[in-house]
Amino acid sequence: MLEFKLLRAGLGVGSSVMVLAGLLIAFQPKTVAVGEVKTGINAMVETGQFSATARKPVLPGLMLLWGGVAGLAISALVKEPEPVVIPAGGDTPSTPRGSKPKPKPAAMPQPQPLPGDTLSELWSARVSFKRLATQLDLSTRMALLERSLQRHEGGWMKRLLRCPCLLVVGRPGSAKSSFAGALAISRELLIRDLAQTIVSDPNAHLKAEQRVWQQHWKLSGARDNWGEIGKAIADMYKRFADSQGSNLVSSIYDEMTAYEGNVDEKHLGGFLPQITSKARAAREYITIVSHNDTLKCLGGKAGEAKLKDDMVQLNLCSKSNDEGEFTPTGKGSIEGQDYDDKNKPLTQPVTVPRWFDPVILVRLFPEVYLAHSNNNESASEDGHSAVNHAVNDRYKSEDLTAAERPLNDLNDSDRYYLTPQHVRFVAARQVQLTVLEEIGEDVPLTDIVNALTAVSDEMSDSDVIKQKLKMGGPNYKKGRFILKIIKQAISKSEEN
Repeated sequence: MLEFKLLRAGLGVGSSVMVLAGLLIAFQPKTVAVGEVKTGINAMVETGQFSATARKPVLPGLMLLWGGVAGLAISALVKEPEPVVIPAGGDTPSTPRGSKPKPKPAAMPQPQPLPGDTLSELWSARVSFKRLATQLDLSTRMALLERSLQRHEGGWMKRLLRCPCLLVVGRPGSAKSSFAGALAISRELLIRDLAQTIVSDPNAHLKAEQRVWQQHWKLSGARDNWGEIGKAIADMYKRFADSQGSNLVSSIYDEMTAYEGNVDEKHLGGFLPQITSKARAAREYITIVSHNDTLKCLGGKAGEAKLKDDMVQLNLCSKSNDEGEFTPTGKGSIEGQDYDDKNKPLTQPVTVPRWFDPVILVRLFPEVYLAHSNNNESASEDGHSAVNHAVNDRYKSEDLTAAERPLNDLNDSDRYYLTPQHVRFVAARQVQLTVLEEIGEDVPLTDIVNALTAVSDEMSDSDVIKQKLKMGGPNYKKGRFILKIIKQAISKSEEN
């Protein structure tokens, strides 16, 4: 810059003048009289010291000389600073023209919300469930599944999670077994303390290959092994007898229509009275799959028809295509979840969303299910310990590195580049981590998501703490702290 150049030139000129002046003063010749010389010499000889008067011409000259040399050195060593250019309309310095700009760190992509916050909405938006597994961590996907069950048609599917006795009936091709398999997966993911899943099915080997049944479940009866199915029923009776009210077992009895005449009568006899009277107390969740609901198909006897009223019954429909193949319609009705004033079971029409299928759900939770098919040796004897380990440890999935075609998109080649997390789940996850770090409380993600929704719906603080965060009584103070973090997260998300 001009000012710096002028300053350096002035310093150089001044320093040069000081050097010349110092030389002239320090070493200039001086004419003195002989008497003055003699007087000075005598004085020095007598005192043994040089006269101050004799030094006066030398010292100032040397000082000017040293100062001038230092000034010249400074003017030579100091470098001109790089000029800073202020761009028009701003106050941020930029690199001058002609110089190499410094590389800037790559900007992180801004999170964008997914096109919906339930699996039904994401499915309709043609979002790949397989890719969701790479974008959302396990706990978030579990919360997403629970939320989707709750919001679908009043939550009738979520109400089946802990249903003690469910009868699924329908014509061939109505996806009865698929529904039972998807329900078993949902129970395994959302019932935290579930001990194991047991399946009795003469076609278990076929459905395991189709991933309707999962490899780590305890499968009995494959290839028409009716003896195994009889033993599985006997084991259930024994669990009922020995129960302390916490069996926490999910059981499926498929192809129940064929049990009569194949399963030993001593095992099949009393099946309906046992499950309807003891499953609830023992905390077992039993799903029966049959082509129809007659007593003979269910192993019942005369006088046991009323027992069917103690079960929830789901009726599914199918239709035949042009080639005579039966395919599910996704429609049906459910009976027995609610009763009228005369204690009569009510029936309501329902639909089963397409994503509620075990083949699709395993792709949404690959670290829980697909891992078993690749490495069964890592599972325990019944395989369930490894599942609970994956669920409870809350694995964090890897970031999305490449887009792929949506799983449910058969013809469209459009690509979807989605960023990780719907904003609500991002906020809930951050709240969960903050609370864990601050007070050491591991609050279930689903409770935080419910609390976030309740706060947005302007529910009172007290109700949010007690009903959604489930922190009444001695934990109320912790609940107030968590609610404060939740409100901060909401404010932050609204600002963004």
